[in-house]
Amino acid sequence: MRVEGWAAGGRPGHAPERVARVLVISADGRLVDHRVRTLDRMLARVRAHGLDRRLSLGEPPESSLLLALRAVHLVGPRSRRELARTVRRVIELSNQPRWASHVPFCYRHVRAALPELAGLHDRLVAPGPVSGHGVAQLRALLSDGGGPLYRSSSRDDLGAQLRGVRAALDTLLP
Repeated sequence: MRVEGWAAGGRPGHAPERVARVLVISADGRLVDHRVRTLDRMLARVRAHGLDRRLSLGEPPESSLLLALRAVHLVGPRSRRELARTVRRVIELSNQPRWASHVPFCYRHVRAALPELAGLHDRLVAPGPVSGHGVAQLRALLSDGGGPLYRSSSRDDLGAQLRGVRAALDTLLP
C-alpha cells in the first residue's frame, strides 16, 4: 500500500488535508502505522522544498514520515486546485501579447506545449488519484526559472517534460 493517493480514512483521490495517521516503511521493511503530531506537520511544511525534490526524484513517500505527509499534502484537493489554476494561468497568458504579461516565460516554448499544458490541467481537476511524485515534478517544473518554461535558451523540450510529468501523475506504484 502506498500513501500516494490517499491516507488513513480517506478515499482514493480524496486525500484529507489533515491526516491523523500515515503508513511508513520501517527499517526492517514492515509497514508501520504512525500517528501524525503537530510537530511532524510543521517539519513537513518547513522542509517542503527538500521533500518535494526527493519526491520528484522518485523517492517513495512511505520511506519516511515527513515524505508521507508531504505527499498527502501534494495530492490533496487544495494543492491540485492551486496547481491547476497556475497551469491555466500560463495557458491564458500565452494568448496575450508578450508585452502585456508580467510573467517572463518563454512564449515560443509554452505555445508549442499548449496541448500538454491543457492535458495536465484537465488531469489535475479530474477526480481520481494522482501520484505525489508527479505533482512534485510539476511543481519543480513550474518554479524552475532556468528551465524551458521561462528560458528561451533552454535546450530542454517543454512538451517532453510535461508529457513526463503527466505519465508520473498517473503512475501509482503498488
